[in-house]
Amino acid sequence: MESARVGYSITPLYISTSSVKKLILRNNQLYSFIGPICNFTNLQFLDLSGNRATDISAYVFGALPSLQHLGLDNNILGSSEIFNTVDSKEIFENQTNLVFLNMSSNRLSILFKDFFWRSTKLKHLYLDHNLLVDWNVTIEHMKDLEILDISWNQILYL
Repeated sequence: MESARVGYSITPLYISTSSVKKLILRNNQLYSFIGPICNFTNLQFLDLSGNRATDISAYVFGALPSLQHLGLDNNILGSSEIFNTVDSKEIFENQTNLVFLNMSSNRLSILFKDFFWRSTKLKHLYLDHNLLVDWNVTIEHMKDLEILDISWNQILYL
C-alpha cells in the first residue's frame, strides 16, 4: 500500500495471518506509530518511510521478532517525546534479528547511549540528515556493522 495517501495512526493492530513477510506502507500519511503490531511473527521487511509520523511508542515493534529490515526514514520522529526519555531504548528491544535500519531525515536530536543495545546483528545503520549534536551511542557490540551513516548532522566530536 505504497503512496496511497492513507491517513491513519498505527494503533494496536492484529492481523489474522502470520505468513506475511514483507509489508510496505511508505509514502502515506501515517502520523503515529503506536501499535503494537501483532501476529506478524514472520514479518522480515517493514517500510514505514515517508509518512511524516511525529510519534512512536516503545512497544510498536515489540511483537515483530523476525524483523530484519526496517525503514523509518523521512518521518518526523524527533518530535516524539519518547526520545527525551530512556524508554526510547525499548523501541528496538525485541528486534534482535535486525540487520538494516534507516532512521535518516527524522529530526532526531538525541539518542541515548544504549539506544541500540539489543541490535547486535545490525549491518547497515542510517542516521544521516538528522539534528544529532552528540554521538555517544554504544556500537561496539555490533560486530557485523558495515555501514554507519551519521553524515549531515551537527555532531562536533566523536
